[in-house]
Amino acid sequence: MRIEHRADGIYYYFHRAYAPRRWADIQRWEDFFFHDGLKKLSEKPVEELTVEERVKIVEAFAGMEAIKQLQFCKTAIAESHPDLPVEYGLMARRALIEFYTRLSEKGDGSIERLIERCGALPEDQQGECFDEEAERILGEAYNTYIQSLHEEAGLTPSDIAAFELAYERAERYRKITEQLGGHNFEIWVKMPGTIIAHNALDDDVDVDEDENTSTVEFEFDGESFRDNSPELIAVSRLDHKAAREMRNRPDDSDR
Repeated sequence: MRIEHRADGIYYYFHRAYAPRRWADIQRWEDFFFHDGLKKLSEKPVEELTVEERVKIVEAFAGMEAIKQLQFCKTAIAESHPDLPVEYGLMARRALIEFYTRLSEKGDGSIERLIERCGALPEDQQGECFDEEAERILGEAYNTYIQSLHEEAGLTPSDIAAFELAYERAERYRKITEQLGGHNFEIWVKMPGTIIAHNALDDDVDVDEDENTSTVEFEFDGESFRDNSPELIAVSRLDHKAAREMRNRPDDSDR
């Protein structure tokens, strides 16, 4: 808190900024991939979706998973091998991107063929088929990154094991922070004197005349608190007479 003495009193400046979580970019990409039009499309019954519509949905999911893996890999390689020349991480990144790019191309390994293959099965088997294919794609993409690190950077099995542990930690950390989205946060800031300005959504300020203090409440929903950079700003003024009274007031230990 910054304190400034002026002719009409003492001004107290409170400022706190919260940094977004490390994975905030993933959430922004998710909003990009799953725009309103695609969200409405994904809410349709599966049997009513055309092949083209299914391709759009699966491509969005694949794009989202690619972003996640890129972020997790970047974090894991920096943690497990901080001295690795940057070009090897970029090579592995490029290999992973090219893997996902091939899914959107025509051919036996394409998303379109995958959907046709699973869609041809009886309805009660389609869900399991899609789940198995999703696991296969994620596994192959991950192995593509690992293979690049091994071939281009010469990472040994023990080096790869260290990377995999760091990757698992990154995944686990994101899952933990993801749970914050369903919470609401309330923060009360208590200032000397009277709060004369603040950036809380609620204009109400609770004034305690006996203590010569005032309090303002800040509220944030979980997603805003988790993925943005919320700021808490409050300014209060305490006149000189009240300041002298507060200094001369006995504290609890004197009573």
